Amino acid sequence: MGRAVGAGRTAAPLFSFFRFFRPSILALVVITSSAAFAADKPDPKQPWWVRAKVALDPRVEKELAAIADKMEPLRRKDIEEHMQGVVEELLSTTGITDGAKKKEIEAAAKRAVDGTMKPWKQAVTETNRVRLNTPSPTRALGLIRNWYLEGIAVSRLVLGCRLPDEQPVWSTSLKSILSAEEFTKWEKAAKETWKKRDDEVAALLKGWDENQREGVTMMMGQKVNDLAREIKLDKDRQKRLGEAATAIVDRLCKAEVDHATECLRFEVARRRAETSARGRGTFNGYYMDLDPTEDPAWQQALASIVTPGEMVAWKKHEAEEKAKFEKEIPALLKPGIDQMTQYWKSGLEIETGNLVTALSLSPERAKALEPAVKAALENAEKTYTRVAREQLDKLDSQARERVRKQGRYYIGLDDNDLPQNDPEFKAALEKLLTPEEQKQLAATNDARKARRVRALGQVLLAEMDKKVAFTAQQREKLQSIAERLLKDVEELSPAYRSRYNYDFDPGKFFAAAASATDAELKAVLEPVQVAHWREACEAAKKDPRYNRRNFVPPDVAAPPKPKEPERPKEPEEVEIQVSEYLTKRSAAEKTRLFAEMKLQAEDAVRVAALPAESAALLQTAARGAAERVLGGWKLNTESNLRSNLQGVNAGGIKQRLAGMEDYYFYNRGNGDGPANNAVWKKTVERALNDAQRAAWKKETDARSEFANRAKVGAVMAEFDRRQQLTAEQWGKLEPIVSGIVKEYSADIEDYFSNQTPWYLETYSCLIPFAGVPEKDMKAILSKPQIDRWQGEDSGNASNYWENLQQNHKNRVGRPR
Repeated sequence: MGRAVGAGRTAAPLFSFFRFFRPSILALVVITSSAAFAADKPDPKQPWWVRAKVALDPRVEKELAAIADKMEPLRRKDIEEHMQGVVEELLSTTGITDGAKKKEIEAAAKRAVDGTMKPWKQAVTETNRVRLNTPSPTRALGLIRNWYLEGIAVSRLVLGCRLPDEQPVWSTSLKSILSAEEFTKWEKAAKETWKKRDDEVAALLKGWDENQREGVTMMMGQKVNDLAREIKLDKDRQKRLGEAATAIVDRLCKAEVDHATECLRFEVARRRAETSARGRGTFNGYYMDLDPTEDPAWQQALASIVTPGEMVAWKKHEAEEKAKFEKEIPALLKPGIDQMTQYWKSGLEIETGNLVTALSLSPERAKALEPAVKAALENAEKTYTRVAREQLDKLDSQARERVRKQGRYYIGLDDNDLPQNDPEFKAALEKLLTPEEQKQLAATNDARKARRVRALGQVLLAEMDKKVAFTAQQREKLQSIAERLLKDVEELSPAYRSRYNYDFDPGKFFAAAASATDAELKAVLEPVQVAHWREACEAAKKDPRYNRRNFVPPDVAAPPKPKEPERPKEPEEVEIQVSEYLTKRSAAEKTRLFAEMKLQAEDAVRVAALPAESAALLQTAARGAAERVLGGWKLNTESNLRSNLQGVNAGGIKQRLAGMEDYYFYNRGNGDGPANNAVWKKTVERALNDAQRAAWKKETDARSEFANRAKVGAVMAEFDRRQQLTAEQWGKLEPIVSGIVKEYSADIEDYFSNQTPWYLETYSCLIPFAGVPEKDMKAILSKPQIDRWQGEDSGNASNYWENLQQNHKNRVGRPR
């Protein structure tokens, strides 16, 4: 399997040297079983991590074993949850109700889980070992201390392990427990489940394989061309070398895909779904670590095609080119080092500022950190230079020429190599702080994470509330589930130092929601709500409002160009394309409006406990209101569309339609929505009595209030991420921000249309803080926090705030 790209690292050219860093949900690492490491001599046909195995200091080995012990129960829990679902599916498929037989099945499931976990600890230890690419035991131990065990325990992909329901002990046990008919039913259902999983894995790997294969093929093609040019190979020998290179690439890529397939087959469905969501349907956690020029078959091909004298000339040419390029490297790296140094300083200011704020350190004690800060910056620069040189050393001639033309070469470092994570810097902090202060700092950081997870959990529920319509009691019960689903989603909790400006794609929330189990949802929601939950998660994948990055609407992709002789008259063709386009868009809008109003009707029936007759009346009114709004939508949309297509001829109509922004086709605001249509309002008056309407209004008001709290939580969490607040600061700032969000949220939403919610966008999420009186801000925040806030963040938010105040004044007739 290929080497993982470190989280936060700028992707280096393919075949560059990749190092390993802190495990993360984003950077999954493949490992092999312990048996594969037993060979005395490396086998070049083995995966890279077998060839790369290195012995570590005994202290590090001891720590790795202890880490595996800590992670084992976390991974076991993940596997047990999977197996619980398998048992439930088995009982449902076979119709087994006998209590004794159920107990036997559960006991067999436990044995299967034990069989799965038996090789896992050693396997994950080997993975962790190869991630410690440093000869220094002190540094290795420092890196290990930075690992997030809860995340890496469930994010590791392994070879040599299989899921419990594929363990021989499971099928053997079932054969003895179940009747022949029951076993046949289970076997058929299991094979269908496994086939679906294998299809998902194949789909995930298809694009990954094609992309990696293309890169390595280009590299080898360039290698052959360079050889042919420098040593004057004739066409026949060049062709033979090319054929040898192609065969090697095919073999190596197939082996990588086979390894990846085995690893992903071991993942539980929920983790595969997370992998798919992160990669938008493509496995993207690795670059294949392939260099066919190191393969024995390539050396054999060269020996049989290129003469010894020609090889001497080629080696001389390579050495001269490398020496020439080596002299240029310092100048190529300087722009990146200068830029990164400023970035690193900012991160260290955040780190030290957090210490000063959280622990109320005196200026003298804070100043004592300056030597450690300087040393950490120097170490980061050395690491940057070393890694960049390792990457540049692997470039082929064509890639080197591109770097020369650019005049610079940038890389990114993983979090573990950033100055604030430098083991020496951390050691300096430990010396400076007392044990009690270290505990206090850890508690502050844990509390900050808990606040963020709680806030993001509210965002998830607020988004799902729009699609499912929870009751207040249901939201309360779902909060802990939402927090569990989001706790390990690293994309939603990026470190300040890694990604300062960051947009929180709503699609990530729906992807996390998709991981909820049927059992936990059914314990809180009604069956129709569970169905809506699943529908919302699936629909979000195709909705540009939730996944607008890299989104391509499937119904507007440019079709093949028609043959010229069959082309109709130009005006007629334009009209046909516009008509077909509007028909598809109308169908999509109709589905959306009907779903919205159906949910309204279901909510009213659920809250007010309406009889069947009233429920039917509301459903009819919901469809009628949606139809009326759809009619107006069609007229407005067609008018807007045609005004944007003026002057477009038949040759450009398809391209123009394909490039239309999706926000043209969504209703702006709720004032003209179906819920405000007279048909719906009058029916509600007839179907619900005063008490029922009051009960429903109470529920919808509570839903709106919860949505407002979610917005406040989201902006507070982002401000906290950037400024690192204490719990006391959060408590003082939150009510002020809450009042601003409540009053101005409608104005902000109108200003930024209804694409990704404003409170999840990096350029708009901090706008409410521009409305906090300066005296309050200075009374709550420390001097370093104020200085950071009054930089780019405050300037950006204030630019919007003035316009929003005027819009607000126009809307409500009074300024704030």
